[in-house]
Amino acid sequence: MASCAPIKCYAEYLIGSAEYEKNFALAQEGDKYQQEQQFLKNYPLLTTELPEPVYWNKIPEEVKVKYQGFEYSQADQVADEV
Repeated sequence: MASCAPIKCYAEYLIGSAEYEKNFALAQEGDKYQQEQQFLKNYPLLTTELPEPVYWNKIPEEVKVKYQGFEYSQADQVADEV
């Protein structure tokens, strides 16, 4: 529940659909868990990515990338509107 509210888990569904209503209610319930939301927001997400090689004959090295967790970004909003 706490993780649904900050990432707007309902936004990917058509407004008025059963899935939208179910997830919207879940997000509203999750709003009560402010401490848990703050923990999730501050929790770093660590991923491994392979950047494009600089030269055609060089094998790319893995790079560790740290993202801030559980935020509803502008990219998320654009993806939900499609």
